[in-house]
Amino acid sequence: MNNATVTHLFIYPIKSCAGIELNDCTFNQYGFQYDRHWIVGSKKEDGSWKMVTQREYSRMVLIQPKLIFDGGKYPTLILNAPGMDEISINTIITSDPVFIPVWKSEVSGYIQSDLVSKWLSDFLGIDCSLFVKDPELERPLIKKHTPALDKFDYNPQTAFADGFPFLLLSEESVKDFSSQLPEGIAIRLLTFRPNIVVAGLSPYEEDEILSLQIGTIQFFVAARTTRCRMVNNTPEGVPGTEVLKLIQRIRRVDPGAKYEGCMGVNVIHRVANGTISVGDQLIINQKGVHDRRGIWNQSDTPTAY
Repeated sequence: MNNATVTHLFIYPIKSCAGIELNDCTFNQYGFQYDRHWIVGSKKEDGSWKMVTQREYSRMVLIQPKLIFDGGKYPTLILNAPGMDEISINTIITSDPVFIPVWKSEVSGYIQSDLVSKWLSDFLGIDCSLFVKDPELERPLIKKHTPALDKFDYNPQTAFADGFPFLLLSEESVKDFSSQLPEGIAIRLLTFRPNIVVAGLSPYEEDEILSLQIGTIQFFVAARTTRCRMVNNTPEGVPGTEVLKLIQRIRRVDPGAKYEGCMGVNVIHRVANGTISVGDQLIINQKGVHDRRGIWNQSDTPTAY
């Protein structure tokens, strides 16, 4: 047993937009409730859709969502951004769903109102629309990163996240990484878009964990989190270069992702429903060696390469 505890919890209701910090987070089959439950998409020339993210449009970090729970099936989604009037969105599921690629997954979603499409298009300078996750169609997790299915009381899945329900990161890792950045380059926890932040580990110790417990909730660690140029974006929505350069220089640590730097780990919850709170204790159940080639492959025990 160790003395690690949860210090911050975040959700990002719209993929690639600003996050919301909470003291208590309920979760469901997708991960934290309403985390990456909406996504911005733009239509291609062939009529299909593609996701819109901070990788190309760094200003998305300036779009601040707020959720108002008023007793409906979905909370009211309120958006603010510099120079824009606040907009209130009542989620609708009335049209036929469409598929939006999230990396190698085709994820089904429902387009939202023309009003929010115009709001987003005006702010980002592109024609785009907002979608909500189709609740009827599952998006299974990547097989090679998922333990045996009989270890879960639900079918492991996620919504519009890159590939996993949760991202866990330690404050010690961020502090050590920050100390090696060039003078004048500052980062924050949200630079890495974690869901669960913990303190009390050694720097990068999360890399070695295979399974853990937070409060009473059991988790498997699926894989290290590889990083892209989104980490270069400042809180003001200005793209840079130095953060990813340093990740590539000091954090190319995974033998299955030799040319990608890693920060944080992706985790999967064993039960479909529960709550995590700031102050909950983290207990490491098992340590081992991660490899992005896939250590689980829906098996009971991790594979060693």
